[in-house]
Order: sequence, then C-alpha cells, then structure tokens
Amino acid sequence: SLPYTDTGYTCDNTNQCGSTSADVFYRYTVPPGGQELTISLCASSYDTYLRVWSSCCVTQIAYDDDACGGGAGSEITQNFSAGDIWIQVEGYASNCGNYQLDVSVVEPEGVYSYHDAANHRFIIEWSRVLKYDGYTPYPEETFECILYEPGYPATPTGDGEILFQYMTCNNTTDVGTSNNYATVGIENLTETDGVLYSFFNQAGPGAASMTNGRAILFTPQKAPPGEPKAPENLTAIRSGNDIELRWDEVNEDIHGNPITVSGYNIYCDTTPEFTPGGGNFLNATSNLYYTDTSGASSLKYFYIVQATY
Repeated sequence: SLPYTDTGYTCDNTNQCGSTSADVFYRYTVPPGGQELTISLCASSYDTYLRVWSSCCVTQIAYDDDACGGGAGSEITQNFSAGDIWIQVEGYASNCGNYQLDVSVVEPEGVYSYHDAANHRFIIEWSRVLKYDGYTPYPEETFECILYEPGYPATPTGDGEILFQYMTCNNTTDVGTSNNYATVGIENLTETDGVLYSFFNQAGPGAASMTNGRAILFTPQKAPPGEPKAPENLTAIRSGNDIELRWDEVNEDIHGNPITVSGYNIYCDTTPEFTPGGGNFLNATSNLYYTDTSGASSLKYFYIVQATY
C-alpha cells in the first residue's frame, strides 16, 4: 500500500538493463482508472538514476536523473495507467550505493468538502493549493478545517470545536515582506473579532510553531464571569417629595453569560453623569423598585442603579 518507503544497497547486485550500474527492481500494480504517483530517490546517498517500465527491461515509460536538484537525486511524478509497472533503482553511469525509495500517490488539486454525518463533522480540504511567495515554482500546501457538530464532543458553551490540520505548511519568508510566513487564526464574518494563532512566525506563549503535520484545536470556553450588565429601562416617577424608581431584572454579565444577581445598589446625586461611590450611595435592595423619600420637590435628582452578585 502507499505511501511506501524502502531502503537498500545496490552495490551487492548486478546490472540487468539501463545504465552499467548495479540495480534493484520493484513491482507495483496501478489500480483501475490509473494513478498519479511520485517515485523518489531524493533521500539516497549516491548519484542515482530512476527508470519505470511497463514491461521489465522491455518498455520504458519514464526515467529521470537529477530532478531532486544538486546533481544526484532522481524523482518522477507522472500519471500511470492501470496495471503492473516495474521501478528500477540504479546509479548514474556505474555509480552504486545506499538508496531510499519513496512512492506516494499525488493528491488531487483543489478545494473539497465532505459531510461526515456518522462522525458528526464537516470537513473542508485545500489540496495542493499554491502559496504565493514571489519564488517560482510556488510551494504547494495541503490542509483542512474540520467543523464538529455541537455536542460532539460537549463543550462549556455548547458550540462545536474547530480543528485545523496541516499536511504541508510553508511557514517561510517571501519576496515581499508584507507576505512573510503563514497567518493562522479564525475570525467572524464581519472581521471584527477572532483568535489569532500565528502571524509573521510569531505565536502566543506556549503555542507550537507552524510546520508540516501541525494540528490546532479550537475549543470554545466560557469567559470568566464579568461585571453584571447595567439594569435597563430605569424610570423615575415623582410624587410630591417621593421619587419611585423601577428597572428591569439583570440576569447576564457584560459578556452575555447568565448570572444571578444578589441585589441592586442605588446611587443619587444632583449632578448629571456623576460617578457612583460612597458619597452618593442611597440604599440597597433586592427588589426591582425603590422609593426615595429623602428628596425635596424643589431639586432635580439623578440616579444610577447597579446590580451586585
């Protein structure tokens, strides 16, 4: 099965065909419909030569000398028709030595999605997309985003988890410094809020660097309890010297998390937009109303009601 890796030493073998060097053969059966394969000797330690035959030593269908660069390693990426192929590992001219053969299926290019209903997740994959970095050929990247249905698994907020998985990630510098490295994170549709994981090769404390094989899991967490929201619909109705205050119940903090308040503090001053404090504290109550009987009908009063918990 693929991917496949094998190592060996050709100098102990004899030459069957091709160059004058000793060689080793592998047979692989391409499945019906054909297959695009990458056959590589790039990790070998000598000057290799690579051939592929549809009939061993009779019909050659692919060959390479130095595709890996550096004038030594051989590699072939090609579509092969269904049926048996023979992969010949040999050296350039009479060279022999230690080799590593890697055979893998070339992933298709494009953006793909799949609803895995059985495992309660929706998968979006970007396969072999090009990253513009100013250098040609542009590097390929393959990564995916997995959106889990709420409740699979359960989270503190009831929202679903998000998983990023990177098969290949080119977190490298670009020609233009404005494009440097990989930017990773999530944000809302209006681009006004989000979580930044990595930017310009800088990640938060304890975060792993962006590299091939990296996986990042976003798990919703409730924000720590904040201050109670301000009571809404505060009204003040004067009756003689008395002023009756009413307001709506507070059941959320400033983050929108549900809370249970213990009561309400009431502050009063004759100056608008005053700062509540000990000098203008009037009273505390657990009700949603309060009657101030300490005022004078000739004065104008301003009130602030704050929830406590």
